[in-house]
Amino acid sequence: MITNKEKNFISAVVYVHNNEKEIANFLENLNKKLNENFEKYEIICVNDKSI
Repeated sequence: MITNKEKNFISAVVYVHNNEKEIANFLENLNKKLNENFEKYEIICVNDKSI
């Protein structure tokens, strides 16, 4: 299978302060897009004192 994915490693840093209702859908979409375009990537979620 031939892919045209970017070979550079990418990090996506996501600030998730009090976004529990939206974060699951957002992360699913982000993961899908990164997987479509990059061979290697990471998603870093930062939770800064959510209640």
